Amino acid sequence: MSGLKFKIIPYSQIHFAAVVALIDSCFGKDYSTTKNMDAENSYGWCAVDDTDNIVGYSLLKVEGKEGFFELTVVHQDFRGNGIGTALFEERIKLSKSLNLSVLTLNHWFKMSSKEPFCAIKYGFSLSEVKLNFWLNQSLEYGYNCMECKKIPCSCKCLVYKMNLRING
Repeated sequence: MSGLKFKIIPYSQIHFAAVVALIDSCFGKDYSTTKNMDAENSYGWCAVDDTDNIVGYSLLKVEGKEGFFELTVVHQDFRGNGIGTALFEERIKLSKSLNLSVLTLNHWFKMSSKEPFCAIKYGFSLSEVKLNFWLNQSLEYGYNCMECKKIPCSCKCLVYKMNLRING
């Protein structure tokens, strides 16, 4: 699908239902309930196509001087068009403007994609691997993982970090 036109817009409550449907279709039913998209320390962006349908979403949570890349999701039919990268760049841009010191990205390990699509090229490096990272969350919220196809989720989490401060 080349030549797809899309734009990145700030997330607002009016996008909630469409974003929840997108997240749940890509990550498993009720996965979206684990994210507090409307919290004061949450910053979200939506990718919309030329008919204003939401085709992507990303979330940054801020705690003190740390930023957490909580979620990036792109509709299956629209992947490979730069949407994920554009959403990724919005989070980095805001993180720098907020003068955050470190960014953390928890990547859902998938056999088909061992590294985040662009995190390495932006300066993230693998910090640790956590086993059964989403186990308790999947039990509490009851979402069925799209990767391991289980409740509870037994997927690994690859934790990537990036230091935003050059001199300390």
